Amino acid sequence: SAIGTVGISWGFLFGAELTDYVILLNTKEAVNAFSGYGQVVIGGGIEVAVGPIGRTGTADINIGTLGFAPAFSYSHSRGLYAGLSLDGSVIISRPDVNFKFYGKSVTPFEILSGAV
Repeated sequence: SAIGTVGISWGFLFGAELTDYVILLNTKEAVNAFSGYGQVVIGGGIEVAVGPIGRTGTADINIGTLGFAPAFSYSHSRGLYAGLSLDGSVIISRPDVNFKFYGKSVTPFEILSGAV
């Protein structure tokens, strides 16, 4: 499911990076929390990126329109960045991007549950 995100971090941060994320939804509750049209995420993590090599590990709690659940994420980063932070962000569903990709209107739950 396509998403958009905006957030704020507080901690020891330096540099700039571009990051690709994989979010693990390992319970039905996590899929339900991400299946709504918006979530608030609170968590923390450690990040390091030098050139094309960078890694991030985070643990978050996701509070969405359809419930709340823990989620874990892994990422690959590029840039020059190091940080230890507490983070907060808002995640919203992008139904316009999902429509362009699937050629029809689909919900985040249909995508995440494998119905599409």
